[in-house]
Amino acid sequence: MNRDDASKQAEQNAKRERIFTFLTGPDFVPDECIRSAYHSYIGDAFVSDTMPAVGGQFCLRTAGQSTLHYPDGTTTGAKARECYFIAPTTMASEAHLSGPGELFGLGLSELGWAELTGLRVDKVKNTIIPAAQIFGADADEFSQSILDDLQAGALTPAQIATAMQEFLAARRKPLDDKRKRLIQVTRAWATDTMQPNVQELYDALPVSARQVQRLVQRYFGQSPVQVAKRMRAAFTASVMSHDAVTAETDAEIGESYTDQSHLIRDVKRTTGRTPSKIGKKSQSLLSDILNPDGFLHDDAHTKKLPGGKSASETDD
Repeated sequence: MNRDDASKQAEQNAKRERIFTFLTGPDFVPDECIRSAYHSYIGDAFVSDTMPAVGGQFCLRTAGQSTLHYPDGTTTGAKARECYFIAPTTMASEAHLSGPGELFGLGLSELGWAELTGLRVDKVKNTIIPAAQIFGADADEFSQSILDDLQAGALTPAQIATAMQEFLAARRKPLDDKRKRLIQVTRAWATDTMQPNVQELYDALPVSARQVQRLVQRYFGQSPVQVAKRMRAAFTASVMSHDAVTAETDAEIGESYTDQSHLIRDVKRTTGRTPSKIGKKSQSLLSDILNPDGFLHDDAHTKKLPGGKSASETDD
């Protein structure tokens, strides 16, 4: 290999040090339980990055380890070559990732977490759970089958994501209509406006306010007011990480916070960074997740972000 070829090869390797891609249709089609799918490659031996508060995820790593460190001092991790769940997170964490290796993941809706895992979010939030603890030996057999086919070059990232989706769908245990509606109404209530009124949530559901509080804790891991604050902060951070957002959206965000310190505090708790540290189009896990194609799928939010698509447009 001559010097020019070596230089080109080094440049190509450098570009592969970090890749994160959300998988979209027609290769991968989300459903009411699976909100998004992604493929990540880490070429470095070790990467430390910020992980924002996000919904539940179903993941498979080819090599290395994933460890999340939370501000309250707790740490949770996952090994390679096994499927695992990242339970819904209610605060940002520091993610330590070892490579080189690939990661395949599905982002779950609140309904998806409830029906696919059966686990209460308020009991397991901010933890990583091996899928074998829920599905037994089936999970390990599935992981090994996927990894064998991947090594043989028989699967694309989209095909792996679809296989993971089908694995979960076969084990889905649907909720009754009453609880399913509570989850859907709560999600819509928390994202349709920047300043949702909790009394409107209570009025929209055929149960007592106390029951709403209890069930929202179960399925979202926080009280309704905290859920709305977290989702507002995530949207605010996504706006800050992209260009060309309208003045109307900026004004709406400003009006939803009492002052600048209030905004900074909420965004930092949810994303791990202050607004001034959220770089536009930077190569970071935070910037990748705040991408409107993958993280925010609610119509009221995505329509306000550059390039964002509504759920109906995504499904077409």
